[in-house]
Amino acid sequence: MNKIIALTLCLFGLPSIAAAETLAANSDTQNHISKRSWHHYQIPLDRSNSKVSIRLEGMNADGDLYVRLNKKPSRWWGAWDCRPYSGRSKAEQCELDNSGNNTLHVSVYGAKATPYNLKITSETRPDETVYLLLHGLNSSPDTWNSVVDGIFNGHCPTLKGDDRDNDLPKSRCYTYHFSAQVSDGAVWENGDGSTYQKLGEEVGLALLSMDMTADPKSIMIVGHSRGGLAARSFLQTFNQRAPYPVGLLTIGTPHQGSPFGLMKHWLKSKGYQKNDIAIGALQFIMSPSTEFLSLVFDDNGKPTNDKISQAISGLNSTVANLGNVIDVYGHITSDGLELGENAAGYFDLLNGSQLAAILPGNLSDMRDYVRKNVFADGWITGDGIVPYNSQRMELIPGFTRNGAGLWHSKLHKISHADATQFDFWDSNPNDGETGQVATIKSILSKMTAEDGFTPLN
Repeated sequence: MNKIIALTLCLFGLPSIAAAETLAANSDTQNHISKRSWHHYQIPLDRSNSKVSIRLEGMNADGDLYVRLNKKPSRWWGAWDCRPYSGRSKAEQCELDNSGNNTLHVSVYGAKATPYNLKITSETRPDETVYLLLHGLNSSPDTWNSVVDGIFNGHCPTLKGDDRDNDLPKSRCYTYHFSAQVSDGAVWENGDGSTYQKLGEEVGLALLSMDMTADPKSIMIVGHSRGGLAARSFLQTFNQRAPYPVGLLTIGTPHQGSPFGLMKHWLKSKGYQKNDIAIGALQFIMSPSTEFLSLVFDDNGKPTNDKISQAISGLNSTVANLGNVIDVYGHITSDGLELGENAAGYFDLLNGSQLAAILPGNLSDMRDYVRKNVFADGWITGDGIVPYNSQRMELIPGFTRNGAGLWHSKLHKISHADATQFDFWDSNPNDGETGQVATIKSILSKMTAEDGFTPLN
């Protein structure tokens, strides 16, 4: 009996029982297959993947492509949804429409041994809610990797600058990489040298590129830390409704600034400059963005504790305009960590003894300097960088929802930053706020259940 089964497998090339490898809906896989053997792949799809293209190429001998929805294909007649059979080493391609949550099964059969390249590409349905993910200070689009993988099937193209003239792929989700700027003779990457007005202008260009490419039904903007301020900077320029529903989710955003900005003032008063900080990942402490978060100082350089920074107060002066454009709000906050503390325990940004290994001089009084200039208890605990009260959008003076929903989720002892921002940490990227995929997905699901949005699956 075993010989008969083996002969049948040989003659008909039935798929082996080996487990299928999972690929993203947009992926490029290189491999080599032996003669008369199978490679099996599976691709999870959701309703946003309206059309999927599968292309087998790069062969120097005969390799065959088999594609089937929700079942593993085989060489039996009819046991596939697409079987191009181009012959020899010619490329083979299949295109399938998709309308729901399905699993696409792709199998490669080696009629002869050959290398191959398997490309999977997916188009986004034009009537979907499209997401824009904005990174914060001393960060990059990489901070969203866990969210992109966990919510958007690993595919969120990155926009940078004015991409309107580029051939952008249609997608359900995009990340944005803020531009470098020169300030005080130093180059600051990732928007760390930009004013809130400049950051807002970049957000506007990113949304214009998305609008021209993806033709969205609605827009959901997700901003971590300063990314939330950048989003507000653009949205607050409106005095009327957008042409489609707009949602705004902020995560650990310093809506009313942070005493963390006092670090730069203290270091600057001691004569330190950017290049005096030995570890590049910490040079952001001297950036304009850090200073924008700090309190206002009087003529003697002493903080006036009843006010926040001029940059933040200027941004907050038009916060009421958000009510003209936002259809649903959300914010994720974190509490339980003192200013400068990291939950993973790898580094404490306000610990003078630890910073002494990076900066020259005696830094033991820096933490005390920052603490004594904090004007309320609610401004010393939060996510380690941003106080809890500052993360709460509804506490911004003048903020009004104009009937829009406001969803809130609170984290406990989750760090503001993660390993993608401080690459000298030996830590998990999921340690930080943007790594809390389940929480982010939960609140986005509630926000997109509102009228005008496509529910998040």
